[in-house]
Amino acid sequence: MAYQALKAYTGTCVIYVGEWKGQTTRACIHGETAGETFQEELSNRFHLVKRVKIPRWPFSSDDLQVWLKNPIEGRKRKCYETGQIDPLKVVK
Repeated sequence: MAYQALKAYTGTCVIYVGEWKGQTTRACIHGETAGETFQEELSNRFHLVKRVKIPRWPFSSDDLQVWLKNPIEGRKRKCYETGQIDPLKVVK
């Protein structure tokens, strides 16, 4: 359901609260919030500008993320530290 909502979304800012791939402590590598297809779509169309730690349940990796739409849709931003495409490293 999260993926379908994001596909239909035409705005310029997404606030995401949940787990992200590689950040979860659970068996599902993409977390239990929105899934792999949502995360791929979000990181293709938007770039991460801020992450905020929030109160968590035990064994949870949730945080609040602010994403802005890419100037050219489908263009991913590179991490300035590593040069790799990694939306979690792109924080302004």
